[in-house]
Amino acid sequence: MIQIDELQIRMPGKNNEEAIGLGRQVAERLADTVPENSGNKHIPEIRVQLQSTITNDTTQMADRIAEQIIQQIKLASL
Repeated sequence: MIQIDELQIRMPGKNNEEAIGLGRQVAERLADTVPENSGNKHIPEIRVQLQSTITNDTTQMADRIAEQIIQQIKLASL
């Protein structure tokens, strides 16, 4: 089981609603793609950074953030 206690997203130039929407999109992607056999591991912190020049499309941003989180979960499970 994967449990995320806190997800903080800082988006300069975006309002609070946009950040909350992005957080929801990331959570939905994680729920759909996190490996079920990832075990019970405690990962105290995962940091994800995206270049601001990548895109302003929150759908693409959510995809990229979720991909990085999943990669780090997989690495922690090794």
